[in-house]
Amino acid sequence: ETTGLRATLNFGHTVGHALEQMTGYREFLHGEAISIGMVVESYLGEKLGLTRQGTTQNVQDFLSKQGLPVASELLKDTATLIEVMKRDKKAGIGELAFSLLTQIGACKLIEGVPSNDVESALNEL
Repeated sequence: ETTGLRATLNFGHTVGHALEQMTGYREFLHGEAISIGMVVESYLGEKLGLTRQGTTQNVQDFLSKQGLPVASELLKDTATLIEVMKRDKKAGIGELAFSLLTQIGACKLIEGVPSNDVESALNEL
């Protein structure tokens, strides 16, 4: 499903699952990894023109107020992160796919996101 509840429930999971895998599931609780993923994926959505500007700051502020992490040093290892994300179940072979916000509470699965767009977004965070 590319829109609706399934897409919304996957928001933050492409990045979050990659962070969990990179740490052998030892550094983050699942919700913590997804929290970081939500921030990254919000920003990526803004960069791709799908998500309204300023949404990332709102997401980040809300998650921080809940005591959840919103960043990780692992995000600086863009090459490894991107390679792990390419193995996500939502992705086609060698492609990147993200469930990105179209507005707060609504997402759309975007497939075939270019690696250089993801790398650029990660470097800017």
